[in-house]
Amino acid sequence: MLEAVLAQAYLVAQGDRELWIHYSRNNNRFGLSRYRSEAWTRTYTLSAIDASAAGGLLENRIAKRGTRTGIESTFRATDEMMQRLDGYKGELSHRARETIVLRTGRGDDRRSVDYEDNDRTRSMRREVQIVNEARKSVVFAIEGHGVFQTGRPVVLPIRDRETGILRDQFFGSWHSDGYRVFQEDFDHHGRFYGPWQSLPKTWRNRILIDGEPTVEIDLPSLHPSMISALAQYRLEGEPYDFGDCERSIAKKVFSASINGTSGVAYETARALAKRAGTKEWGDFMPMANTIISDMKKRHGPWVPYLGKGLGNTLMNIDSDMIMGADLDLLNRGVVGFSIHDSLLVKERHRADAVEILHDRLSMTLSRLSGWNGYVSGCHLKSVLQEAPGPSLPLCPSSASLALLDPSSFPASENSRTLRMRFILPEDQQNTLFPENSSEVSGETASDWNGGHIPSDLARSVYREQRRRGLKQAEVAALVGVSRPHLANILNGKFGASAETARSIRRFVLAEAITVRSFGLVAS
Repeated sequence: MLEAVLAQAYLVAQGDRELWIHYSRNNNRFGLSRYRSEAWTRTYTLSAIDASAAGGLLENRIAKRGTRTGIESTFRATDEMMQRLDGYKGELSHRARETIVLRTGRGDDRRSVDYEDNDRTRSMRREVQIVNEARKSVVFAIEGHGVFQTGRPVVLPIRDRETGILRDQFFGSWHSDGYRVFQEDFDHHGRFYGPWQSLPKTWRNRILIDGEPTVEIDLPSLHPSMISALAQYRLEGEPYDFGDCERSIAKKVFSASINGTSGVAYETARALAKRAGTKEWGDFMPMANTIISDMKKRHGPWVPYLGKGLGNTLMNIDSDMIMGADLDLLNRGVVGFSIHDSLLVKERHRADAVEILHDRLSMTLSRLSGWNGYVSGCHLKSVLQEAPGPSLPLCPSSASLALLDPSSFPASENSRTLRMRFILPEDQQNTLFPENSSEVSGETASDWNGGHIPSDLARSVYREQRRRGLKQAEVAALVGVSRPHLANILNGKFGASAETARSIRRFVLAEAITVRSFGLVAS
């Protein structure tokens, strides 16, 4: 225990000498559970901290008992301790924590709670273990800042927004073990967390995996797409284009409307006030009401789902989706790092990530809409029964969206088709095909497995060839066929084998940006 306390103080001090480590001296905060080893008892922990402080290795600030101020005791390394360990080169190991975490409460009252394992929690734990072990097999680094070593602090220069001065900021100690956090039960929240997620986006753009550049594939407007699927509503254009406000504010309004249960206007006003850095949310009620009114006019089918507190439920569904995508990548021999609703992979694996996200997103939105609005765990049943639209079939609460067989779901009463598009980089020289020049149909790019090539996919091949400045012979070499044979395939004279079809699809998607849902349309 003494070694663990000193190691934690040392690592934090290496990152930021001004940081204090919080701990509790309240006996109620201790005790055996799945989140602590036998060594982390109140007696062992306080003895280690107090002895280290007495020996001059730690500064220890003990909070007054019985004050109920919410202020905890804190400790940090002293200069003497850091001088003694100056130049320490030993290896620090990281002991993986419980990877399936269940929490309850909000704010200062939020805490991890114990639970009884069942088939679902054991299955989720195995999935997390699989991706954690895979991530240990790769070398994670940031260009210009070296390799991240397990147990070592991550310190990066961040520019201060007010002064513009670069200052070193501590982002914790590095390890590749992630974990999932659920709220109240296993049907809410469930997002995957790991140290790489705390890195600012400006630095994530410079991440290297095994020395290779990476790309982060994001799913834009994911929750608006999910709500639209539930409502069997075709989402046209930019979902946050409503009200006389910038996109970031519209996004806050939508988020507050989906997450809140105390009234849409109240939750929206609180979110706007928080963004403005004030607690006077009442001043923002008129603005909130105006923006909400505009949102309802633009997206009428969303209305029954607002103010229902569905945010954690949507996160639960998209978390299962991203976990499934992580496992799909591993099946292709690709190690990815999930960042909430996006995937970070090597640049050369971009097409794999985009294809997999397309399949997972299509499966998720279809189950939310075309198959009578299936939702993992069926915990939306009571909410959705109040709303017009699909009804929910009964299903086992332990079901995982990523593992269910689609054939077990009834067909939708309304005949609808989910429209997906792969988003490709803009063609700066595009004059031949201006309409949908940066998109290719998801059905075309994913479902064509040979035979005569669909015309829109052939156009996408020509477009990508031109955009990348390639000759047709170079494209043919990448696909693995002769130039005349490729020309005949693209002209529709010859069909393509399954292997050639896959190579052509991968050529088109090699630099794809993301995948987007364009909603459900009558078929």
